[in-house]
Amino acid sequence: MVDADLAAAKRLVQFAQGLPLLLSLIGTQARSEGSLLSVADSGASGSGVFDSVYEMLPPAQQRLLRVLGALSTPVFETGLAAAMAGYDTASAAAELRALAHARLINEIGPDRYHLSELILQFAAERLRATEPEAERRSVTERMVQWMSISTGFEPDMPIARDFWTADDALGYAPYADAIAAFVRHRGTRPPLTIGVTAPWGAGKTSLMRMVQERLDPRADRDRWTATPLRLSDDARRSLRPKRGAADEPVTNRELLARTTEPVPDTDDLDVQPPHSRRIPDDEWRPTVWFNPWMYQSGEQIWAGLAYEIITQVTGRLKPADRERFWLALNLRRVDRQALRRRIYQQLAERFLPWLLWLGLAVAIALIGVLVAIVVPPAADALRAVSAGLASVGGATFVAGSVVAALRFLRSRAAVPFGPLLQVPNPVQAAAGQAGAGMKGAYPDLVPDPRYESRLGFLHLVQTDMRRVLDLVATERRPLVVFVDDLDRCSPGTVVQVIEAINLFLAGEFPHCVFVVAMEPAVVAAHVEAVYKDLASQPAAPTLGWRFLEKIVQLPLSLPPPDPDRQRSRYMTALLDQPRGSVPPATAEPAASPPVTPPLDSAEEPSASPSSPPAEAPGAGAADDAGRAARVRLLEIAIRRRSPVTDTLAAAALQAQKEVLPEAGDNLLPETSEAANRVLVGLYSDDEARTAIVAGVPGLDSDNPREIKRFVNLFRFYRFVVQQQQLQGLPPVSGAEIAKLAAFAIRWPHLLAEAARGNLGRWEQGDVAGAPILPTPLLNFLRTEPRIGAAGERLL
Repeated sequence: MVDADLAAAKRLVQFAQGLPLLLSLIGTQARSEGSLLSVADSGASGSGVFDSVYEMLPPAQQRLLRVLGALSTPVFETGLAAAMAGYDTASAAAELRALAHARLINEIGPDRYHLSELILQFAAERLRATEPEAERRSVTERMVQWMSISTGFEPDMPIARDFWTADDALGYAPYADAIAAFVRHRGTRPPLTIGVTAPWGAGKTSLMRMVQERLDPRADRDRWTATPLRLSDDARRSLRPKRGAADEPVTNRELLARTTEPVPDTDDLDVQPPHSRRIPDDEWRPTVWFNPWMYQSGEQIWAGLAYEIITQVTGRLKPADRERFWLALNLRRVDRQALRRRIYQQLAERFLPWLLWLGLAVAIALIGVLVAIVVPPAADALRAVSAGLASVGGATFVAGSVVAALRFLRSRAAVPFGPLLQVPNPVQAAAGQAGAGMKGAYPDLVPDPRYESRLGFLHLVQTDMRRVLDLVATERRPLVVFVDDLDRCSPGTVVQVIEAINLFLAGEFPHCVFVVAMEPAVVAAHVEAVYKDLASQPAAPTLGWRFLEKIVQLPLSLPPPDPDRQRSRYMTALLDQPRGSVPPATAEPAASPPVTPPLDSAEEPSASPSSPPAEAPGAGAADDAGRAARVRLLEIAIRRRSPVTDTLAAAALQAQKEVLPEAGDNLLPETSEAANRVLVGLYSDDEARTAIVAGVPGLDSDNPREIKRFVNLFRFYRFVVQQQQLQGLPPVSGAEIAKLAAFAIRWPHLLAEAARGNLGRWEQGDVAGAPILPTPLLNFLRTEPRIGAAGERLL
């Protein structure tokens, strides 16, 4: 055939650019049509060749090829293909051999095949274009089921843990970046609450862990241990003993001296940022993690939250700093003269063994004197022995007592006086066990009898929490508290958590931002179960949602994973490669070597004089240093282009091509991080002032608090949209964001329904199957702009 149509063959080789796959498919098509000339004259493109070969296949083979487009890896087995297509194994094997004969797949072993990247992409496109969404979902479910029971896969762990992960496998990184950037922005003022809403198991905990890592990088990601904190130099000078090193633990000698010295002032204590290589010091935010279901007793919820905040923050301090911090607090609430007497009593107890020895020596000496009177011939010798024994006993007593006193004074005070150097346990107090604390250990030290009561004890803990918050949190650097698994709690516990958070939002502890993960419908139902008498009244049909509205100013609904990209990526993360398979080629760019910024760069920040010593060299430190250098260079390149918020995504991609030309068009995590640093300083309400002012009437309210919530929610949605633009999605106008924010504030109980894509239908007047929609909402949706598409991305 080639000899007969040599010119046509040359044209086809040139068209295929020598690619073996295209040449094989062209050969298949030519054999079917009986002539190379007809193929060459058709002028088909590469996709046209695929289409032509695909159309020649029988329907069964076409369907089998289509469903293979849902594969997460290009290597598969006959059993997997049969399960995905719903064929029996024998039929699937015959169809696969036919596809291999048509050069559409490659047989790499017995019942094992490989799909090229081009064919896999073509099959995925055909699957999306031909099969309905329900069938695509069924194909994926059958694939997962087969993989979970097949022995053809050997995961590193036979069963994947039902556990969170900080590695993004569901495409939630843009949302984590948006939340972190919003919290760090200069316009964000605590207190406020961000609600992360999604069904159970959708990845809320993983998202919050990603946010936590962006705000407060971990010292060890595997163990998820926090980076240690260090008191500021002024704070260390304030707490430092007059004698001894500040890095040494508190000793009994120091404790004795503190009973006569003025109590250190704890009002102005502060900590230094942890100086992580991953983020600049001014972007660090302290974080705390709270699982309310661990404190299921209603009375313990607030105490548990206080305990977690206090222990997790102070637990990051060096042991010596932590002991002196709690000593300074506890010295204000004890009788220091009684404490001094207690120390002397402990010291006197160390003398008792030597006093007994002295008494024994004196007793023996007296016996010797008495014997000398009775036995005159041995009187001189007995008197000499008695005198020597008394002298040795006295000297031994003095020496032993001095050694015992020095040893006691130099030993750690945490052993005999531990309650003075550690946090009281408010959970015990909430359970009526306050006596197990300091009062129970040292009843003569605490003059206030209220200390024994639960309320008195919790009042002291509340004071402690205020001191701890003052230690790490400011208006510009708030403490971020992550509340997880709220929807797992009992109804009473849910209400107690909401009331505890409300205590912070009311201004009692103002420098806090809460990020709460929950399934809102479940939480609202729990609230209505507790307040069933109020919920049953006709005037309050959505009491649970209104209750949530009071604490959640910024609702964020996580979208379901994209079935064509993120779900496949998630499956790849869960499952190992098949036995004996070659790891598939990836379109992701190879990691670039560490880039070292020029030392003479005027824009490179200098190290703080009080920075701790550099980390010991190692692979992890080198990786962090290289990544930090790349991020810094990308940030400089982005700023050089003077972007505004609408052009930031394009500027970030241009900067990536300049700094990391081998990365291609896919935005790297380093580029996203650099763009976020620029965004935090770039975003201003001036750019959106017109949209905000125009959107306020949509609230239909003059309530100052709701207007403030509207402005905050507008800002928050703007950050989310900006992250989506960095991922290549189109922008959303300020007017759309403003209208969507007004909708979320006025009708929070409809957010879950709207997030399922129903908002666009409601705008078109299609309310079939919808809950009863109030007339003001229908009128609101008839106005411009339309927000259905924006709602699918943001709600």
